[in-house]
Amino acid sequence: MKIQVEKSAFLLKAAAFALCVFSFSFSFSQDNKRVLFVGNSYTQVNNLPEEFMRVAQSQDKRVECQMQAFGGATFSSHCNNPSTIEAITQGGWDYIVLQGQSQEVAFPDNQFSWQVYPYAKTLDSLAKAYNPDVKVVFYMTWGYRYGDELNCQFYEPFCTFESMSERLRDNYVLMAEDFGSDASPVGAAWLESFRRDSTVVLHSSDNSHPNINGTYLAACCFYEIIFAERLHEAYYPSSVSPSVATYLQDIADRTVYDNLGRWCFSETNASLAASEQKAKPQFECQAERNAVLITTKNIEGNTNVELISSDGRLIERQSYHISNGTTIELNTSYKGVAIIKIENETISLSKKVVLL
Repeated sequence: MKIQVEKSAFLLKAAAFALCVFSFSFSFSQDNKRVLFVGNSYTQVNNLPEEFMRVAQSQDKRVECQMQAFGGATFSSHCNNPSTIEAITQGGWDYIVLQGQSQEVAFPDNQFSWQVYPYAKTLDSLAKAYNPDVKVVFYMTWGYRYGDELNCQFYEPFCTFESMSERLRDNYVLMAEDFGSDASPVGAAWLESFRRDSTVVLHSSDNSHPNINGTYLAACCFYEIIFAERLHEAYYPSSVSPSVATYLQDIADRTVYDNLGRWCFSETNASLAASEQKAKPQFECQAERNAVLITTKNIEGNTNVELISSDGRLIERQSYHISNGTTIELNTSYKGVAIIKIENETISLSKKVVLL
């Protein structure tokens, strides 16, 4: 079974949503939160990063955002897009938001495991390797208003808004938890809103993309997941009525703030005691001529070692049975900036290395 990826009329009209890069900020300060949004038209429509910044400004927060987005973009296409890789690897980001194509994170397990998960993991690893203090936030999206009619016959979870949203929610949370990252539960908030009051429409006329209500709810969710606090007398767009804005802020509070532990997994390592930190699996790597010397610590068992280029391509991959303190020599002719990734059943670690 293979789900067909939709090419909506909205995307075709956009000639379309060729790669867009926007950068804007309300205030420059050492206290700024620098946020990179990596996504597609769901991020572009109604300019989500700008709406998020306006919400943050109304709460006296300083935010600077950049957006890397193009219509229909998948995690895979971002892995192979030089502009995206350059934006991630330039460093200095406090948060990097990763959003998949509208259907792909809800794919059946087999298709999701080879077509989506590895590329999301590569982007997550690159973000953390080049931005040591970054928090990666997965942008959980929502189901189509009436389900995905094209693929309903092949896969039942695509048949309704609710079931498609639940599938997206579960897989976004799975990736966030597996990678030690966070999820902005926008899709879960849409689902909560639908169940509480289905007359508040969040989809645009194409029944896929967000209208301004949907984008505003997403902006509120991002504020609460990034700043870990409730909204108070927040900004809202002039085209959103005061009553609807208050309702959407309450939905964000109920979904995000009241359930932070359900969406946040990046604090686990930071909260460990110093003695526990010393026992963390880790490794050091040193570039040599045509090789990388890798010394492991607190890593045991059958382990894969990968060398990944700065644009996300797999250069070398070897498997070893290692014990604490093992030194591995990974031979390669590759030159340039790369990522060393070490992975087994219980860990996934990565570091940057420069091969000359």
